[in-house]
Amino acid sequence: MGEVHRAEDLHAPEGSPERTVAVKTILRSRTGARIDTGDDAKAVQRFSREVRITRRLRHPNLTRLVAGGIDERAEGLPFLAMEFLDGETLRDLVEEESQPPVSGAAAIGAQIAAGPCGAGRLLLPPVRPVPRRHVLRI
Repeated sequence: MGEVHRAEDLHAPEGSPERTVAVKTILRSRTGARIDTGDDAKAVQRFSREVRITRRLRHPNLTRLVAGGIDERAEGLPFLAMEFLDGETLRDLVEEESQPPVSGAAAIGAQIAAGPCGAGRLLLPPVRPVPRRHVLRI
């Protein structure tokens, strides 16, 4: 849960495509309230770990993380600054064609799944073998 805003990375060269970024502020998923980073050390540790892992991810189907952390100037607000992607959202595609052909939906699904799969061990726990009659669990 969070809010996403278009912003400028003042550390990137002026006129470069990296100058425009998307900044996502992180809010509590259930309530949408701001995370109190001053009182919740575990949440800060979890968020810091996620930032470290996300910075290492490189895959064509994943958005590149530019920066992340806790903005002390904004009352300890956790944020992620990511590359800005200008284009249609998945919601736009679904609204345009609410029942796409199976091949089109499968192609979109494959691209969505490719990002986390490409991240491999950085995101996923080890796969445990299971009996043949059961579904593979991660």
